[in-house]
Amino acid sequence: MSGQTAAGAPEEDDRSLVNTRWQRTLDVLSVIGPPLTVATALLVYFGWARTDAQAKAMGLDVSLFGYTVQDFILRSIQSLFQPLAWLTVIG
Repeated sequence: MSGQTAAGAPEEDDRSLVNTRWQRTLDVLSVIGPPLTVATALLVYFGWARTDAQAKAMGLDVSLFGYTVQDFILRSIQSLFQPLAWLTVIG
């Protein structure tokens, strides 16, 4: 006998199952997280750069518009659509 009671074994199995699930979840997040973060940062940058260029053409500062991160991401889609379409076609 290993010295464990029958009542203690299921509790340890439940803990290891929960730990395994958390470990798998963290593994998935560690694989998906960094590329998603970089992609989001690029979208925000391109949206900001586009908006800044348009604002300077009007003689204004981009901060006057009060855009949020979501606004910059949505504004970057028009700028990045053609390069992303070509990448998709090539891929």
